[in-house]
Amino acid sequence: MRLDEFVTEVPPTLPEPNAAMLLIALGRRARARVDEVLAPHQIGYRHVSALGHIAASREISYSELARRASVTAQSMQATLARLEELGLVHRVGSTSQGQRARLTVTPKGRRTLATCRQALSEVETEILSVLPAKRRDALRGALVELFGATGRAKT
Repeated sequence: MRLDEFVTEVPPTLPEPNAAMLLIALGRRARARVDEVLAPHQIGYRHVSALGHIAASREISYSELARRASVTAQSMQATLARLEELGLVHRVGSTSQGQRARLTVTPKGRRTLATCRQALSEVETEILSVLPAKRRDALRGALVELFGATGRAKT
């Protein structure tokens, strides 16, 4: 049998790009670039994310931090241990499961967070620079809307 006997129809063009797949691929590229700019600070995206949540919350449980980061409580504890090891956060009180930890961002942690946020802003500018300002703003708004909508429970 010849191969052409099995092929009955060849699509004339490629299918439309799948938005979910594009978001995943772009997310991977962005994550790699973010980790690259954060590397000199000896932290990654998950550390900056946790540091930001701690800076914004007076008391937050390990479980809540883990939920916000979509990781296990154990993974979050490892993240917090690294932040503590670097002198970016200070823990006060219980570290028991479900207990509210009093985590504070140290002065060094605040400086590092500010520096990292600036680096993240530069990565955003780099990634979105191919779009005109109006499209960048529209994309940012659409992404915020999608992010919020995907976090809601389906009814």
